[in-house]
Amino acid sequence: MVIVHSDRPRRWAALAAFAALLLAAAPAWGQGAVPIRGKVKMEDGSPPPKPATIEQTCQGEAPIDVATTDKNGEYAWLAAGSEGLCAWRAVMDEYASAATNQLAMFMGAFVLHRGAIVPRAARPQWDQAVQSTQAGKWSEAEGELRAILAKYPDSTPVWTALGVVLANQGKPADARGAFERALEINPEYVPAYHRLAALEMDAGDWQAAAKTVAAGIRADETSSAPVLYLDLAQIRQRLKQEGAEAAARKAIQLDRNHEIPQAELVLASMLESGGDTASAAEHMRRYLQLRPNAPDAASVRARVQQLEQSNAAPAVPVPATESAEPLPDGAALVAVPGGLKALAAIEELSGIAEPGARIVLSVEREHP
Repeated sequence: MVIVHSDRPRRWAALAAFAALLLAAAPAWGQGAVPIRGKVKMEDGSPPPKPATIEQTCQGEAPIDVATTDKNGEYAWLAAGSEGLCAWRAVMDEYASAATNQLAMFMGAFVLHRGAIVPRAARPQWDQAVQSTQAGKWSEAEGELRAILAKYPDSTPVWTALGVVLANQGKPADARGAFERALEINPEYVPAYHRLAALEMDAGDWQAAAKTVAAGIRADETSSAPVLYLDLAQIRQRLKQEGAEAAARKAIQLDRNHEIPQAELVLASMLESGGDTASAAEHMRRYLQLRPNAPDAASVRARVQQLEQSNAAPAVPVPATESAEPLPDGAALVAVPGGLKALAAIEELSGIAEPGARIVLSVEREHP
């Protein structure tokens, strides 16, 4: 007699559980709640050896856990309609998946990668490193990060943070080594591509930066890092290549959490250079809506007024060089030096671009 083992009962059980979730969600559908279901797996395709957590990070808020996987790596939860400016990823000990800012009733699989998260046991040291970078104490931050790496040598966020700190100490070769080590450990850790490209742009090696950004975009399967398209836009603009405007628009389209408002200025500079001053002014106003208290807000407002006057009186055009502040080479309005700007908090690190600085970076606090 041949005994055929079937997974049909397990499938029916899973469907029944999801049906129960749908029924539970029904009263809240009118308020925008949606049942979400998906799976988490290891790099070899197997289920996680222990429960993994689905972590949600919304703009300006600490990460929260929204679901836990079962023994098959499957999860489900009800997403509220207010979760529009959020990102999600799977985490387990030192493992984490890439983040996504797009939800679907049936999600694509989250793949866990080793070293993609700061270990919870190292959070106190990580927080101290954050404080040191915020205070500009780069040497102290370096020591704190190296202490973490002594215990957790495969932590890609810590290697990337070390590269940031070394760059701020004027050690570009050492910074490159740190970024490359992060990518050697985890080739899909997208923030390291952005940091390395910024370093290369700062050094004027735009061709190398183009290759780094292209590799980062290939690795970013979930389109979780729109800043890479902002980098690409600036690179293409600098190298006078086609597609710069399209890349800037792609960055804006993917930036659902409005983490890189500078993309509006980069696109505005391209439109103004092309003579479309009305659209340029529109994107400048959009930037001011997103960052009304930004350090360059006054100069951007002044430029908007100049463009509005120019559009109202086309016979008296405003020279492109008239602005409230000197403009960097190759920019019609504002350059984002090295493409340095924050990703979502879920991606561990953030960068801050300041006037006159190409690499002014800091480590963003990660909530336990």
